[in-house]
Amino acid sequence: MCCKGQCCGSQCSPCEERCTDPPTCLQLECVIEPPCDDGKPCTDDLCSNDDCGDYQCTYVNNTDPCAADGDSCTRDHCQNGQCYRPAPNGTLCPEQDDGNVCTSEICQGGFCTHPAGNQLGNCPDDGNACTDDYCLNGGCIHPCWDECSTTCAPGVWCNPCACQQEGCTVSLSSVTGKPCETKTLTFTADCWPCGITSFEFEPQYPPEFSMIPPWFTISSPSPISCTGGAQTRTVNITIHEDAPPGPVPIRVTGTTASGQTCQATGTVTVDRTYDPVELRLRLFIAPEAVELIAAFWLYDFDAGDNRWFNYNGISFRSFQQTVMTLDPKAANGGPVGSTTNLFGQTVAYYDHPDGTDVTPCAHCAGGYGDWCIVSGATPECAATPAPGQAGNILFIQHWRESTVEVKAQFDARGYNGCEGAQVPALDATLTIHVRQVCENGSLTPIEFRLYGEHDGFPWHELYLNQVMIYGHDPCCTGEGPMSLFPPREHDFEATDSCHFSKTPLNMWQPVPGIP
Repeated sequence: MCCKGQCCGSQCSPCEERCTDPPTCLQLECVIEPPCDDGKPCTDDLCSNDDCGDYQCTYVNNTDPCAADGDSCTRDHCQNGQCYRPAPNGTLCPEQDDGNVCTSEICQGGFCTHPAGNQLGNCPDDGNACTDDYCLNGGCIHPCWDECSTTCAPGVWCNPCACQQEGCTVSLSSVTGKPCETKTLTFTADCWPCGITSFEFEPQYPPEFSMIPPWFTISSPSPISCTGGAQTRTVNITIHEDAPPGPVPIRVTGTTASGQTCQATGTVTVDRTYDPVELRLRLFIAPEAVELIAAFWLYDFDAGDNRWFNYNGISFRSFQQTVMTLDPKAANGGPVGSTTNLFGQTVAYYDHPDGTDVTPCAHCAGGYGDWCIVSGATPECAATPAPGQAGNILFIQHWRESTVEVKAQFDARGYNGCEGAQVPALDATLTIHVRQVCENGSLTPIEFRLYGEHDGFPWHELYLNQVMIYGHDPCCTGEGPMSLFPPREHDFEATDSCHFSKTPLNMWQPVPGIP
């Protein structure tokens, strides 16, 4: 072969193209490789010739496959003259595992990265029965249990990072308060993660009050934050208006997560008194004697009681008295003490026409009361009506209207002891209500209201706790014995000057004589 005018190799011929194969002549030496091979698999080697002069090599990048490098983050194809091309982001690269179960192997930008993974998944156990073992932010952590561990023995619970006996102890304070007030009880309880998890408060009412509505309202306890050890919390208790005085045990029961219970008892002492309410109703005749009407009565005169309005007056036509209380321990609100129902004695004189028993005197206008009994006068009749006989009625009945209100009803119907049922009976009926209620967070004074009717004769006096709250004076109203005939002429609610009352008694108002 001829190269640059010289013979190269064993064969020589006229000048031929240099870049041919089989072997060509290069720098007067015979070679068998292509004269332009750069040894790179990702380039194509190209040769160009001149007219039997020098040759020129060029190298063009290709996209041919190239040798695999074992990296999942590359694709092993030629690119830009090199054997490299990154895999898409997110491609897994498990062959480059870093050995951490709390990370992932993910391609990013052609490289294998190890971000946090397996979030909250299991990781190697640290051997402590009272810890969890899980991945968090690329690391294996071992926090203490926040609930009872099933790996601990029965009745044993996890006090941070250690198995301990389950705790159940509780204590409760005592308070004193008045009805309508809200007081605060303090209680202390075990509150490890597996200590007491719920509470129940229960008043221990006496057996005799088992059917009475509750005297207290107990709020839910303040939230328990179980961070370990004993926790102190509060609970509010509102005392109802009907709560009687004295101590009432309050029992608290704590329950643990496993069902174990424990109890403690405190006391709520109700500070109150039940002031008695006394009502006294008497019918009496103020003059020494009153003149009757012969056409209707057997006798002409009846002796009177010869007195004026007086709480302690000892003479009367009828006398009724009761003492009431709001204390629920008293049956039907009363009676407490005694209930009194009495008729007074009737003394009659038949004096006309001789006038030896009575003589005119001045008591009130109208004539029927203008008489006094002559010294040494001898009555023709002296008799006392008996309740329940001959149509006579004299009784007091009580009711409990509610847990905070009681009432009593007075009935009086009595015939003249000497005249009997031939003439009209004195007649009165009266009902009184007594209560004490909550208002604006405090207990009101004891209040009353009453209503009823009575005849225009005789005199009537009504006392509440020894204070006169109503009176009826026939001298003022101009009425006499004829007013014993039906109907009843007056209401106990009257407020005019003849009845000594300034406010309508059928309206709620404080009971006098009670602070």
